[in-house]
Amino acid sequence: MTSTAKKITCADLVNSAMESRLSDLKELWEVYVGRKEPTDEITEDSYLEYGLAFDYVDADTDSTDDNYFRYQISYGGPSEEIRFFCYKDHKGIWMLSEAEFWYLNWFDGASATITGDHYKFMEEVFHDFDDLGMLDSLVGKEIY
Repeated sequence: MTSTAKKITCADLVNSAMESRLSDLKELWEVYVGRKEPTDEITEDSYLEYGLAFDYVDADTDSTDDNYFRYQISYGGPSEEIRFFCYKDHKGIWMLSEAEFWYLNWFDGASATITGDHYKFMEEVFHDFDDLGMLDSLVGKEIY
């Protein structure tokens, strides 16, 4: 007897994973920025402890055509990350042009473009990384 069960791929899971992670992150963010009161489970520092890394990925070291900043949420199988595609405007201010959520699992991966209210939230997170000086410290001041 042969199995006809469909193999679940990252493309099947990326949207639900994105909704779940962004919902978790937003709940932590609201306490971090003072819009909500801390609880026994979520403190002011919970947002800072959530992600694994924030780094810069150069197109020369990846298979993408564009450089991006990566906020890595989890690693292994599966891995989840948010990719921030941005540029500096003529005044030298970082501008977010697109944000993607990636779900990666052993030789498979899928992404979803972050839109709507989730995108507005990601703009806040992106600008927080900028306010902390992380963007310029990772790539230098000459990227446009």
